[in-house]
Amino acid sequence: LSEIAEKRLQAIREFAELGSGLKIALRDLEIRGAGNILGPEQHGFVAAVGFDLYCRLLENAVSALKGTGLPETRQEVKVEINVNAYLPAEYIPEQAQKIAFYQKIAAADGINELEDIKEEIRDRYGPPPQAVENLFLVAALKLKALESRVESLREENEVVKITFLPGLKFDSEKFLKLVRAKGSRLKIVMGRSVSIKASRRGFAEKELLEFLLELLGEIKNLA
Repeated sequence: LSEIAEKRLQAIREFAELGSGLKIALRDLEIRGAGNILGPEQHGFVAAVGFDLYCRLLENAVSALKGTGLPETRQEVKVEINVNAYLPAEYIPEQAQKIAFYQKIAAADGINELEDIKEEIRDRYGPPPQAVENLFLVAALKLKALESRVESLREENEVVKITFLPGLKFDSEKFLKLVRAKGSRLKIVMGRSVSIKASRRGFAEKELLEFLLELLGEIKNLA
């Protein structure tokens, strides 16, 4: 084994206890260097969720070593939207604190919990920049998408495609009325499951996220 592999195995041995995934991940960051994993070069909530998944895999590895069952996981909504949504180094300089907040945001179960985390960050570091505001909007969007039985939100060529879980039923008359009320910005796509395409043209990042949040809130009432 390489020296780095040996160090990683030693980290797992040292932290072979439930709830130690984050500790192992932090040690791994020390071993290989944090690089740009949490910087603007890999910004967006995708980076945070990726790191959350990384910690979960490490948690599973610890569980396997101990012979215990895997920790419970909740359904994940795939969100791939081109916005600046991250914790800037100039705002939260400590890597460990930044990782801890990403973990809290990723694990939040409701809007109120997100607001509490945001207030904690504000109290410690001052008014958040727009990238941080966007991060919380994306996190809220993921929660709202779960409530609305959305499978994924993916942006391509300035169009966000919202795909719902297969078998989801809507009040078709109200659904069409909602889409028409948004004008030419929305388009219904039929396939394996119902999808909506939303144009982001003319929207700033915050406006886009707030529009999608409002839209999912309205759709939730139709399901």
